[in-house]
Amino acid sequence: DGNVRLVMKDWPIFGAPSILAAQLALGASSLGQYKTASDALMETEGRLSKELIHDTLTLADLDVSALEKAYEDSREKWDGLMARNSRQATLLGLQGTPAFIIGKTIYPGSMSDEALRDAIAKART
Repeated sequence: DGNVRLVMKDWPIFGAPSILAAQLALGASSLGQYKTASDALMETEGRLSKELIHDTLTLADLDVSALEKAYEDSREKWDGLMARNSRQATLLGLQGTPAFIIGKTIYPGSMSDEALRDAIAKART
């Protein structure tokens, strides 16, 4: 309805490949390509690997070397952001991803469109 603010936070919790994926997505952000990178990475199935991440981003017409350089150029900023996201997740007691915080309620796991609408309606009452 246009009156919902969605805030996505990179929180790599599945080891080195998850960290790499977040780093490259944040590098893409520096280049104005975060949505493309994030959407492509979120569509992957199965266990992430360096090869799968690189192949996925390449298939999305992204230059992995440019993403790596963009991340490195702002590494302090991006590492600080991921550390802050991790602290926030810990303080909120999040157990994994995805998780949704709607109003004051935490909804772990993925949610259908209907469940999201219901949760938003509940938070508004």
